[in-house]
Amino acid sequence: MQLDINIEGIVADSVAAALSPEKLQPIIDKNVESAVTSAIKEQFSYNSPFKKLLEDSLAGAMPTKIAGLGRYGDLVLKTVSAMINDYQEQALRQTITEKLAKVLEPLPARIKLSELIDQLTRAFEDSHLRDKHGSEAPTFIIEKGTGYSSTSEYWHLYADANEGVDKYSCQVQMAFNGEGECYSLRVGETDMKKSLIVGSAYGAEALVLNLYTGGTKVEYEQVYVGDTRYANADGY
Repeated sequence: MQLDINIEGIVADSVAAALSPEKLQPIIDKNVESAVTSAIKEQFSYNSPFKKLLEDSLAGAMPTKIAGLGRYGDLVLKTVSAMINDYQEQALRQTITEKLAKVLEPLPARIKLSELIDQLTRAFEDSHLRDKHGSEAPTFIIEKGTGYSSTSEYWHLYADANEGVDKYSCQVQMAFNGEGECYSLRVGETDMKKSLIVGSAYGAEALVLNLYTGGTKVEYEQVYVGDTRYANADGY
């Protein structure tokens, strides 16, 4: 018996079937998805240009100390989170959000007056406001008063990078109610209650501005500031 098998025809039919759109579509989809995913991950890799650009942008535009945070940090975090909300890579989105949350951790809800004094002293020490040729200590003036009733207590903090400054000439002038909330802030010539637009702020200015806008309460306590000096005072 003679078998007549058309091998070439069978191969041709198999190749044609394998190259049909319905067969190729899932293969193409899978490989395209893999290629796109790989390309995207590469853009966020350890040494990618985008990651370097992002780091440079964050370093130049975002605060790096507690004095530069506050409710502004929370706003930036929410804005960036919204921008990547539609991105399909859940792991990437989670990583970016977690890192931003750590970088933009807001000021605490409450701090002690002594802590604020310490932070202001450190901020003033490297400030452009300090007279580095003679000022070995900052000025801190704390005044406490009582209103019409015992429940309407208030207190003021006047601070300046240079020593021996009159309270009304101090660079920073703050007023707090009995609960420790700062209800009035003046930085230099700017009254924050009357100013809608504030320029760039750094160091001590940024610290008190973020405390004021962030609603951080300062716990009043008896603090002796007469011996407050800069750490590098002996170097001048």
